[in-house]
This record gives sequence, C-alpha cells and structure tokens, in this order.
Amino acid sequence: MAVSLHQLLKTMLEMGGSDLHVTNNSPPQVRVDGKLRPLDMPPLSSVETKQIAYNKEHGITPLTIQKKVTDIMQGAYNDTSRRGRRYARVAEAGGKYANVTVETLGKAVEELEKKMFKHAELLEFEEAAGVRDQILKLKDRVLM
Repeated sequence: MAVSLHQLLKTMLEMGGSDLHVTNNSPPQVRVDGKLRPLDMPPLSSVETKQIAYNKEHGITPLTIQKKVTDIMQGAYNDTSRRGRRYARVAEAGGKYANVTVETLGKAVEELEKKMFKHAELLEFEEAAGVRDQILKLKDRVLM
C-alpha cells in the first residue's frame, strides 16, 4: 500500500488529531483528545515506514505514476521508438554483441544477466526487461 505522509496528516487533521504516530508493523495512529486511535488501514511494513521517513527528510512528495497500458506493453511488440531501437542493437551487425559465437554466447549472456539483475535490484524494471529482450534476441541470432 503506497501511503504518503501528506495523506496521513490530512487524515489526522480531518479527525481533529494533534499527533501522528507511524511505526513498523502497525497501522498509523492519531492522537485525538489525548487518546491514540489507529487508522482504519493495514499495518505499515518497515519498508513503507522507512519510505515515509525518507521522503519527509528529503522533502519528497511522491506522485502517482501516470502511464498508459500501451506504454507498459511497449517492449512486448516490435518497437520502432528510440528506446526500442537501442535494445534492438544487440541483433545488429554493429552492436557490442555482433561477434558473439556459439562458443562465446555463455559469457555474453552471463554479462547481460548481471546487468539485468542489477537493474532489477535498483527497481529499474523497464531497463531489466530491455536487457532480457537483448538476451533473447542474442540467443535467437546465434542459435538460429
């Protein structure tokens, strides 16, 4: 559940509260008339709690991601956009992996997989998917 500090403070004010308590593994609580009252929401995970604190400390106001479904599906089809052409380079003669042979395929795939997992670790899922597509195209080109 993505909840922002702004949303929690707004709820606190609507309830007439004076304090907001945010802790791991419990729902946020608001002090109203001297008593703590839990908000009607599931407990916040430690990741959510840390994210709220980090955002507050760094002055970040999270915005809703606004993407069309077609944007998300972009990599699933033949892509002629700049981004798609960049990922298509793996199959082109001038790309970094142009001279990959059956013997060197394993090393090239291992290198690309490390890159893909690094993107995933950094929550860069679109980039990770692009590298995955590179791996598939490379395997198709070398093994077919």
